[in-house]
Amino acid sequence: MVPVADTAAGKTALIRQLGFFYVPSLQASDFEVIYAIVAKRNGRTAPQAMPFFSKLSLLRTAEDLMSRGFKVSLAGLTQPLDPLWATIPPSRALQ
Repeated sequence: MVPVADTAAGKTALIRQLGFFYVPSLQASDFEVIYAIVAKRNGRTAPQAMPFFSKLSLLRTAEDLMSRGFKVSLAGLTQPLDPLWATIPPSRALQ
């Protein structure tokens, strides 16, 4: 017996039953998840500067996302970016 969620119609029905937001026109392959790693590298690459369990966690998450059809990229940064909220005008920050 094939579980209901293994068919496209079954997945759609299950998502609707559970009340999840579902938009059939959105495809995972249309999106890319970019992990930006901020680290003082001292001549090392960003992955070399990461602790072991952070690498393991990132690897497992990236594999899960890729198995779902998302593109996954890694970017190394030497300093943090300005927080998003710092670029929002104060008049709109609390709306």
